[in-house]
Amino acid sequence: MTNRRTRDRGFSLIEVTVAFAIAAISLGVLGNIFGNGSRNLTTTRQYGGAVELAESLIAEHGRQGGALIPLTVQSNEDYRWTVTTEVYDGESRTTDDIDQSTLFYLVKITVDVTWGSANSPHTISVSTLRPRNRRQDEIDG
Repeated sequence: MTNRRTRDRGFSLIEVTVAFAIAAISLGVLGNIFGNGSRNLTTTRQYGGAVELAESLIAEHGRQGGALIPLTVQSNEDYRWTVTTEVYDGESRTTDDIDQSTLFYLVKITVDVTWGSANSPHTISVSTLRPRNRRQDEIDG
């Protein structure tokens, strides 16, 4: 009869402790995985918003005819951005430097968007080339 009682006792304290330790480590690892996933999702959303903002700023500038504008720096509650324009033909130049006989020249538009905290800022830069009609320069004055 004593042999049967020994077999029916269940798990020892050390076995239960080891099982709880394994379960706790597994839950900790899973929590870390899901935590990193949500951080990555937030960063991806912010990056997508920054790209969308940069593309919309370039499109807005394109509607203005691609005119050369001074450096502009603006921000909203989530992003800070700068827009720069310059004449482009493989090197940085001004409109005075380019051949006056050409009817068109290229304008390089660059938008830099920054977001995040001062400790860990994220930045993207989007550039494009747009043709500019010299006659439009004469109209714009």
